[in-house]
Amino acid sequence: QLGSNFLDTATATAVLAQNGIKGSQAGNNLKRALTSLLEPTKQGAQAMEHLGLIQNGHNKLIDESTGKMKNLTDIQKILHDSLQGLTEVQKAKYIHDMFGQYALAGTLVLANENSEAFSTLKDKIAGVSAENAAASMLDTFSGHMAQLKAHVQTTAKEFGMAFLPTL
Repeated sequence: QLGSNFLDTATATAVLAQNGIKGSQAGNNLKRALTSLLEPTKQGAQAMEHLGLIQNGHNKLIDESTGKMKNLTDIQKILHDSLQGLTEVQKAKYIHDMFGQYALAGTLVLANENSEAFSTLKDKIAGVSAENAAASMLDTFSGHMAQLKAHVQTTAKEFGMAFLPTL
């Protein structure tokens, strides 16, 4: 039922990491937030109705045609837009009501993130391949030293193997 894909999840996790919420804490924040949207508590549903996220019984974060939750990029934008004009205290109250105490920090970070910045980061992540990342890591002094060390080790092994039969 969750409409999230790997790229959306990676982007949300990167945003959380940039704001000090890393690893399993980021993953747990996302999991709790998404499950809270699928089955909101009474308090969460009231907050969502007040923000216009639920209208006439329809949750705007769920795609009507598929019955699945919209992707994280869309959810982030909708949530961000629905909280515009509120004070930080009001935002925190609505986020707490919708997502609970344990997802509060992460969801507040995502809701405050500029939607264009979120999309830009998503595009940057989409443009990264494992090959490019490895090449980038190796194209440094320490990367060149690691390559040199590997070559020396390989040469030493080959040299040793060549003389092993004579011993």
